[in-house]
Amino acid sequence: MSSCGANRRRQDLRLNKGDCDDPRARLGSLAMTDELTILIKSFKLWSMNLAVIKTGGKQYVVTPDSKLKIEKIAGDKGIEFETLLMADDKGDKVEIGQPSLGKKVKAKVLGQGRARKITVVKYKPKTRYKRTLGHRQHFTQVQIEKF
Repeated sequence: MSSCGANRRRQDLRLNKGDCDDPRARLGSLAMTDELTILIKSFKLWSMNLAVIKTGGKQYVVTPDSKLKIEKIAGDKGIEFETLLMADDKGDKVEIGQPSLGKKVKAKVLGQGRARKITVVKYKPKTRYKRTLGHRQHFTQVQIEKF
């Protein structure tokens, strides 16, 4: 057996290399659903549902009851996110939105906070110019409840 089948590891997803038994891998680029199915199976998410949500200009892969820190959102109780992609338990059925599915993912707000301080240094050589600033990014911690 070669390493080009559906059980390939994450780092082996480069499909332009030859010497594969899988005819789909020889094509160079797969259909979007095939690539996502292989990616989902490579992450070993066999017993979970998963969705890709978009918020704050970023995309997150979430599962039910997962906790994540996102950009600060005003809201105290519950939030709904747009869903870009959804997959079933085994990764066999993948729904992709164009650009979104229209389905919502509900989340509960656990709290608001600020991240650790980072130091920003501006420096220009030969001019005696140096400025030091600190920054703490605001975030909202949420727990995904249901799809």
